[in-house]
Amino acid sequence: MDIRSGAWLLAPEDESLESLEGSKDGIESATMVRYSRNTVFDNMAMVKSENEKYINQVNSVIRSYDHPIVNDFRIRYGLNRNHKHDIDDWIQFTVKMKVEFLELDLTYRCRYMSLYGEDYDFPSRFADVLPYLKKLILMRVNVTQEVFEALLKNSPHLEIITILLPPYC
Repeated sequence: MDIRSGAWLLAPEDESLESLEGSKDGIESATMVRYSRNTVFDNMAMVKSENEKYINQVNSVIRSYDHPIVNDFRIRYGLNRNHKHDIDDWIQFTVKMKVEFLELDLTYRCRYMSLYGEDYDFPSRFADVLPYLKKLILMRVNVTQEVFEALLKNSPHLEIITILLPPYC
């Protein structure tokens, strides 16, 4: 399947990354499913996969995306501030794609993470550039009062905002 023909869903019932190794087009044929301009990255079937494999897979899909808009962008994987560069790049992608629904659920696998203090910090530079946002879900993402207020002020279409911090896993 040509992933440029629409948006995609990386679904939990798809094959794991390990089973895709060695397959030239494995990521397209085994894990990409046409899903009406919504993008969901979910790791339920990849719990044992390494962070780098997940990050590389998300980055690969983003690099190959050539449509002007993505309605939904969801990351569901146990990452933290050690992955700041990649997460920041993904948020930048959502800005460029005029995303209406952004979910960063970094709670997945949180029981395996060593310290709660390693949570990702939502960058203040993005609080002013998400005007299309209607729904924002941040789980295990630190948000300062300043960033929170800027998001509310600069996202006029924001209808739902959920911020969930530890301890809860």
